Amino acid sequence: MRDGLSSFLWENDTRTAYFLLAGDSGTTPPRAVGRCIIVAGSFLGDPRADLTDSVSLDITRKPDVLFGTTGSTRLITGTGTVTDTPA
Repeated sequence: MRDGLSSFLWENDTRTAYFLLAGDSGTTPPRAVGRCIIVAGSFLGDPRADLTDSVSLDITRKPDVLFGTTGSTRLITGTGTVTDTPA
């Protein structure tokens, strides 16, 4: 696949990327925002074998995490700052 995930990882190898890890729509808690280093995956594999692979992206610092529910949240930043938003 020309424009697939593997192509993206190879093209952006060693760059910093931002990620959003969330459920539902990504706009309601809980969710986490952070940075990771992109790493190119492997290329090809054993003859006549299914092409499967996995890749791990190292997080460069602790992510900022938002806990709670809409309207009543606790934000804990990667540096440890805690901010509460009461209901």
